[in-house]
Amino acid sequence: MLDHACLPQNLWGEAALCTAYLFNCTESHSLDPGLMPYEMLHGKKPNMSHLQVFGAWCFMHIPAKLQEKLGPQSHEAVFMGYPPGVKA
Repeated sequence: MLDHACLPQNLWGEAALCTAYLFNCTESHSLDPGLMPYEMLHGKKPNMSHLQVFGAWCFMHIPAKLQEKLGPQSHEAVFMGYPPGVKA
């Protein structure tokens, strides 16, 4: 993942967390066919519409109270994974 996104090796922790997050949203050979770990825990299939490509360029929204009058409303960034506590 890091090589594909042309990111430095010191970001391996973020790549590992993103991989674990994605693993929990996909089918597992140790479970029944078509069953996902998330589905086992929550009883429903995960919503996959929010998934993004690791290392892709993106724009981060600047909250309204931190924006200046004629300043930018977003900031260019690199997608590094999903924040803790966000459910699939």
